[in-house]
Amino acid sequence: MGKQIEYRAVLAFVWLAKFLPKSWLYGLFHGLGVMLFWALKKRRDIAIANLTKAYPNLNSTQVKELAIANFTATARSVADILLLINERLEINDSIENAQEILDKLAVLCKENKNGIIFTTAHFSNWELLAQFIAFNGYPMTAVGRRGTNRLIEYNLTTPFRERYGNKNIFKQQAMTHMVKTLRSGGIVGLLIDQKANARNGVMSRFF
Repeated sequence: MGKQIEYRAVLAFVWLAKFLPKSWLYGLFHGLGVMLFWALKKRRDIAIANLTKAYPNLNSTQVKELAIANFTATARSVADILLLINERLEINDSIENAQEILDKLAVLCKENKNGIIFTTAHFSNWELLAQFIAFNGYPMTAVGRRGTNRLIEYNLTTPFRERYGNKNIFKQQAMTHMVKTLRSGGIVGLLIDQKANARNGVMSRFF
């Protein structure tokens, strides 16, 4: 029952993003980001603890402000995704150095016939980046984590991620698909800042 409620709630936001003015949608999600910062104590404490370690020169007020900015930036990315789902966001116009990226992609694909591996982390709007690359003719096999809510995963997330020719694969089956993609000269996308597991991952210090 809980999964159904979550799914219906997400569908409601998707529907809302069809009609709501963009400025209103971004304002709404900015407010949600601030609200979730205060509501999710565990996540708030983790963010503050990590930022305190990363920026020892900042005082507690500055760390808190940066943590709130992190929450609201993530919320803005969600608003971007809702607009993308409804095809209300101009993909190329949303990338500041779009032409520079496309020029470099053309050279990379021409010079690397055995495939390319793109690696990044969960910085800014990684979903937009994957859409941008595929939209411009460079679809990839992207490795991700299967969502805990299967209704959202298979009815919304996976179809969205596979738009424009991308292929969404889960970590548990990733290696076979990655090898096949590279052997065919394709592109593999990896977000490398997530823990795999003790058997397949390598523990390392962040700094």
